[in-house]
This record gives sequence, C-alpha cells and structure tokens, in this order.
Amino acid sequence: MDAKAVAAEIVQSAKEAAKKMHITTMTVEVGQFATISVPDLAKEIALLLPFSSVDIEEKKARVKCGCGFEGAPEIQTSGAEGTPDFSCPKCKKKYPQVLEGDSVELKDIEVE
Repeated sequence: MDAKAVAAEIVQSAKEAAKKMHITTMTVEVGQFATISVPDLAKEIALLLPFSSVDIEEKKARVKCGCGFEGAPEIQTSGAEGTPDFSCPKCKKKYPQVLEGDSVELKDIEVE
C-alpha cells in the first residue's frame, strides 16, 4: 500500500466526520498484515494534519482454516514485499483465510 494515498484517504474521512472543526487527535488502526509502513503512514498524516496528534494502534491478525481452526496465525517470517509468511498453527497449512488484521482503518477522532 502507498502510505501517502492511505494517509490522504484517512485524513479525508476524518475531515468529513469533523465537519469543519479542528481535529486534535485521531486514532488509526493498522492490521498486523496490512502492507504499509507505519512510520511512513504516521509521517504522511502529520504532513496533512500538522497540528493534530495521531495514535496508531496495531490490530492482531485472525485467521480461519479449513481444519476448523480460528484464531491467531503462526507467523514464520516476512515474505516478499513485506507480506507476512503465515500458517495455521493447528494443521500447518500455509495462508489460511484472513478474517481480521489486514486493513487500515480510522477508528476515532477528537475535535474542538
């Protein structure tokens, strides 16, 4: 993901929600499997909202496997282009379905 594009989308959503009020703080949730640099995202948001603070929280990944397992995946290493290399901890199948933890979301804003 391009940090600049994601930051612009998040800031636009926050500004629409704030309705012309000054955004003092925003909370952004970044999934464990989101393919974005958290420092780059924070920097881009700071450039777009220089007088606001940004809290970035990590959302742990949750997967579902054909063997019936649902929960935290087993992570071996980072794969190509920063994508995680993960598997089901129960049956060891590579890349079970990701249920949570692969997106970037605006969670909260504070305005004045």
